[in-house]
Amino acid sequence: SGNGGDNGGGSGNGGDGTMGPVLAESVQWENSFIAEFTGETQMGEAMVTMRFNDGNIYQTIESEQGTAEIYSVDNDIYIVQEGQCLVNPGQAPTSDVNPEDQRDIAEEYPDLTPAGRDTIDGEEMYVYEYNQDGQTATMYVSVESNYPRRVETPESTVDYHSWGEVDPISSPEMDCQEIGGGGGEDGSDPY
Repeated sequence: SGNGGDNGGGSGNGGDGTMGPVLAESVQWENSFIAEFTGETQMGEAMVTMRFNDGNIYQTIESEQGTAEIYSVDNDIYIVQEGQCLVNPGQAPTSDVNPEDQRDIAEEYPDLTPAGRDTIDGEEMYVYEYNQDGQTATMYVSVESNYPRRVETPESTVDYHSWGEVDPISSPEMDCQEIGGGGGEDGSDPY
């Protein structure tokens, strides 16, 4: 940690409202991370754990309707529920949550500066507040690592961790059924 000298100069101007850098300068993302969502989904109140790796996603959704696993791998969607696996069903029990949407916030609000600072689990955070889908959202970004740590909205909380540590995601190792198609009706127009 030889960069102690770099960040001493900025601390003298805290009185004029500059709590820290604009979001675009303070936040960074990796291609792999885990996001844990708690809040309202299509399936009611749910807990969703999402593992991201290079565009592929593995989600576990726990709700009153039970537990579902959703794999999004190379543009295919696999849903595992109650021991059965379906490929690309038209109506998937999605969680409507994409923690990666937060990546665009820095571009949408290029002048967004921290509303303040806070600590989560003893780690110092910049606190950014912005409007998303008509709601106030709050993003906590680690002062030390620059990774997002948490995003809160009135209906949900997403915690981020394991940056750069998620293994590659592959499709489920089980017999998965494709919905529709097949059945000897090839060549007939379904519409």
